[in-house]
Amino acid sequence: MATRCRLLRSANRAGKLWCAKAVSMIDILVVGQTPPPYTGQSIMIQKMLDAHWEGVSLHHLRMNFSRNTEDIGKYQIGKLVELGRLIFLSYVRRMTTGATVLYYPPAGPHLIPVIRDAVFLLLTRPFFKTTIFHFHAAGLGEFYESMPASFRPLFRRAFFHPDVAIRLSSHGPEDGRKLHAARECIVACGIEDEARLYLERRRPAQTSPTILYVGVLREDKGILVLLEALAHLRERGLQFNMRFVGGFASSAFERTVKAFLSDRHLEGSVLFSGVLTGQPKSEAYADADVFCFPSYFAAESFGLVLIEAMSFELPVVATLWRAIPDIVDDELTGLLAPIRNADAIADRLERLLKSPELRVEFGRRGRKKFLARFTAAEYQRRLGAIFRSIARDSAA
Repeated sequence: MATRCRLLRSANRAGKLWCAKAVSMIDILVVGQTPPPYTGQSIMIQKMLDAHWEGVSLHHLRMNFSRNTEDIGKYQIGKLVELGRLIFLSYVRRMTTGATVLYYPPAGPHLIPVIRDAVFLLLTRPFFKTTIFHFHAAGLGEFYESMPASFRPLFRRAFFHPDVAIRLSSHGPEDGRKLHAARECIVACGIEDEARLYLERRRPAQTSPTILYVGVLREDKGILVLLEALAHLRERGLQFNMRFVGGFASSAFERTVKAFLSDRHLEGSVLFSGVLTGQPKSEAYADADVFCFPSYFAAESFGLVLIEAMSFELPVVATLWRAIPDIVDDELTGLLAPIRNADAIADRLERLLKSPELRVEFGRRGRKKFLARFTAAEYQRRLGAIFRSIARDSAA
């Protein structure tokens, strides 16, 4: 009798496990870049892969189109080889993993990456039951509206009617709606609270406060606007140090920046630290007094560096662009300015440089908002709910 009971219990447990797997398990093929290079998109895809969700299995196929920031968006013969590799391996992974869901982060509004994505999706989407587009880069819908009519039929076949479109903010472009997604969701980025280890040892206010920028150094990230604002601050007699963390998008732009610094005699106040990760990057945030992000980048979808800065209690000066006003509350956690306006950026930086008390007030409110909305746990909770809903729909 005891033996029979044990057998029944084992059979029940096996039956429950089999039913759970049959009903709720879903396999997703994630095609996306992970670091390097260190961009907001690659960092968030890595965080997604590192997470664990009940009933969801992610199978990663790593993009390798760009090895550094200078490669991003540029045509190279090697990228054609990489495209062929991705297409072939997508078929292989589809067969070997049983993945029925394709997760793909479309590129922003730039011709060469859009053509690359179109070729990949035309040849792979038909083999998957469900397609998820995660818009870490914004503006694809706007790009469609401005493209030549001759290219639109091909674009529609490649990009239209995804099953799920995920965008990062309600303030960003409605790419999912413009691509006629069956379902559109908003999931803000979220990160681990690395700052908690540094906040207690923040240095006291300095006579020459440090302004920090983190991200790719390219013109439409507002780098030249920021440099012009720094020149205005120097003309007004303000003392400051400026630190840039990130790689230059091109050697030509690096030469332009260095020439500007020389012409305006700013070399002694500006430091370029290159790409930093881990502890050195955290220390750069911890050593700063103000964070500045004057972007007008067409593909800007969120600005991950903004929530990194807020987690370190840094007041933010940024632009009224894309999702930025959803992250930074003007006059509460930072100060917002019109895009391409060096005078406005200088005015807002001047307010914060002159007022340590305002910096502290904005910084504390920013961290409070970070903890409420932009943590890794909140990001994983929202994204996991989407994945599980797809699993339920597939099992229905």
